[in-house]
Amino acid sequence: MLRGIAAAGLAVVGGALARPAEAHRSHVSLTRVLANAQAGTWEFSHALHLHDVIVALSAWLPGEDPNPASDRARARIALEVERKLRWTGPDGAALSPSMVGAELAGDELVVYQEIAAPTAAGAYSVECTLLQDIFADQANVVLFGVSQPSQTVRLGARSTRASFDLAR
Repeated sequence: MLRGIAAAGLAVVGGALARPAEAHRSHVSLTRVLANAQAGTWEFSHALHLHDVIVALSAWLPGEDPNPASDRARARIALEVERKLRWTGPDGAALSPSMVGAELAGDELVVYQEIAAPTAAGAYSVECTLLQDIFADQANVVLFGVSQPSQTVRLGARSTRASFDLAR
């Protein structure tokens, strides 16, 4: 009986000292490039997890409220998207998508851009370093849905650039 009480006591003490399990969520963004045939545009959407956005805003706007619902915060994230995703066409010329807006969607902040649909066939490329200054393990997934079949790449610290073939 004494052994049973001692074992129960050790279990209680051991349980009190055990650290709770902590889940580690991946730091991943998703960029989709899709064609809108009716509008004659390519539409870009960049989805970032709200937790990552809040951490990034805290670093980029020290002393300010990192609320992703604020206009200033969404504008800051949109600016980072413009700076950290660089697109080029087959001729090597930069593509400059125009900012459409940003919105909260569930547990993500989504930034929208568009550009007149390019007509040249060939290799389009993207260089993406989005949030890599905040998270060393940041991965940026890019779905290039304007090609047939669509192409998807995962960019990170070791590989920040990819090309997509667009046959016309």
